[in-house]
Amino acid sequence: MTTPGASNDQLLLEWATPLFIVTFDGVDDLNRQLAQVVRRKEKEFAKRAKPAKHTPQYWSHFSAFHYRQDLFAWEDESIATLKLMITDAAQRFTSTYFGESGLVPTRIAGWANINRVGDWHGPHNHFSGDQCLSGVYWVQNGHQPSDVFDLDGSLVYMDPRGYGCPARHELVFGPQPGRMLLQPSWLAHTVTPKRSTGLRISIAFDIFFKRNPWWDTKARLCPTLGSR
Repeated sequence: MTTPGASNDQLLLEWATPLFIVTFDGVDDLNRQLAQVVRRKEKEFAKRAKPAKHTPQYWSHFSAFHYRQDLFAWEDESIATLKLMITDAAQRFTSTYFGESGLVPTRIAGWANINRVGDWHGPHNHFSGDQCLSGVYWVQNGHQPSDVFDLDGSLVYMDPRGYGCPARHELVFGPQPGRMLLQPSWLAHTVTPKRSTGLRISIAFDIFFKRNPWWDTKARLCPTLGSR
């Protein structure tokens, strides 16, 4: 008996997770202004809230109440500029990945993070059903990691395939001022402990659209293999 020949074969590369990376040039002055306004708001918050000292510092005190910050309502030119940068990046992300150029954010929620020695953010995501994209813009790093093993306030994305996948891997980004990352809001991530003394300042955000395009991609028809 002869071995049957295959009529067709096809390799499918599925479950890809998009990350959108934008590096902005000429933002030194902008970052200085952002750092000043964030530091000022942190001091105002500390006077008003009188946060207790936590050990270990899972979140910095300012970040722990991030939903109270309403960052994009702050009246400062640097905040308005950053919002325009995020809006532009979000539209390019959705145009590139979803193929839709008409998606315009209806709301952007943002908050500032100030990480000092010992501060870290545990594994989490930003998805509760309405957010589409989330991201971060680095204002100040305090320390530039030398390699992937130099985890000092590094952002770590977790493999969405889960711990049961033998090929899983994490993706590590050292904080770099002027760089913005956008990811699906459902993607889990963490920030490693700050080991050096310099301040790490970042602005995180969630982006909302009138129609969340993720709901349109929950299932796809497997391509039909042609016959010979």
